[in-house]
Amino acid sequence: MAGVTIKNPGTGQQAFVSSDGQLRTQSESLSTQHFVSRYRGQSYQAVFEDTGLGAAANVVAHIKNTSSTLSLVMTHIALQVIDVAGGTALGNTDLTYWSLAFDRTYASGGALTTPVNMNRGSGNAADVITYDTNPTLAGTAVEYDKVFVSGTHVERFSKEAALILSPGSTCEFTLTTDHTSGTAHARATFMMMDLSDVI
Repeated sequence: MAGVTIKNPGTGQQAFVSSDGQLRTQSESLSTQHFVSRYRGQSYQAVFEDTGLGAAANVVAHIKNTSSTLSLVMTHIALQVIDVAGGTALGNTDLTYWSLAFDRTYASGGALTTPVNMNRGSGNAADVITYDTNPTLAGTAVEYDKVFVSGTHVERFSKEAALILSPGSTCEFTLTTDHTSGTAHARATFMMMDLSDVI
């Protein structure tokens, strides 16, 4: 028995219905990151560096969401320490570690950085202020992760879009070490999203 069709009279598009009453459909499955980058142009990557590490707590990255309407949704973080000298060998100590935290605010110093839009056809810029090179911060840090450095390899973390900075919120990546010199690198991949909007 031949099937029947359902047609949109305005466009002429048809949907096939089988003789068993089944509607033939087609779906496309995209990751949230790809969807937001492709259709909203709101996926970004921020790169941070501090080439002047000292035996102290070094703020390698500070991020503030300055949007009044969009949340910053972080998906991936990468951290690396290289060329260290003057301290205990990496992997043999708990004196060198990353502290990932919320809530402290920018006070002075550091260097402004500019996140890059990952959709090069988009004209959007992230509504954020980002610093590297050890800015001075004010307030009390709320630590959510602590990563001990075991070597010079890249530490990568997928936050599965669970790390969310609401408008006005901040986060930081701080490296504490007993080394007197060295370089730290960090990278954050994030989306700017209206969380009240159903994708």
